Amino acid sequence: MTYSTIDQPQNEWTKRDSFAFMLHKNGTHLPLDGEHKFRISSTFAAMNEKSVQNFVSVNPLYVSKNGSNVFNTSHLDLYKLSESLEKEVLLIEVGKDPKFGKTEWADETKNIISWTELKTAFHLIYRHHSEETRDDSVMFYVYPTSESARTSSRLRITVPIRITTVRDPEVVVEHFPASISILNSGTLTMASDTFTVTHPKVPPQSIIYEVIQRGRNGVSVRVNEREVRKFTQHQARK
Repeated sequence: MTYSTIDQPQNEWTKRDSFAFMLHKNGTHLPLDGEHKFRISSTFAAMNEKSVQNFVSVNPLYVSKNGSNVFNTSHLDLYKLSESLEKEVLLIEVGKDPKFGKTEWADETKNIISWTELKTAFHLIYRHHSEETRDDSVMFYVYPTSESARTSSRLRITVPIRITTVRDPEVVVEHFPASISILNSGTLTMASDTFTVTHPKVPPQSIIYEVIQRGRNGVSVRVNEREVRKFTQHQARK
């Protein structure tokens, strides 16, 4: 005997079902005891890896050795899962820390964010702290607010982390802050005492910074009042 769900979209995280049965002695119609009930839960938390791919898109986070990067929706995309759930608010939590680095929340008061928050800002940072260059990973819990107290209702999703080596070992990062603070509608000068990369054979004019993730809250990098995606170490010294 098998149980299968009706072929229709599931618009809530967990659907509960049941069926009742009675036990009879072979050849008789008299029940041995009372009615029994078998409870069934059909939940997104129990999806296998193949099924998860239909609702969640996962891509590696690339980080240089002893560097850092920020998780965003290009690494963990819950759009299809969220669209399938009409009234649920999805939450994301770090379920298992990485082996060769650590995760940091941009807002230290947080340890859980919603899918909406992940779409609108950068919240979680991965920092690599190891002489190893082996790949790493972070396992996330995904679950709705309605079932936040039920650990059995958490979908586990692993995001791989690819560790890359520095192409030129003579490049030295002397100063690069883990974080900066800017007042609302304010500015911060990127001076050489906070942003400094050197190379014994390359002049500052040829050392180039490239912005790979623009700030989502209106923060941008500007040179001479013009937003740029690249700038040099020489410009950071001015």
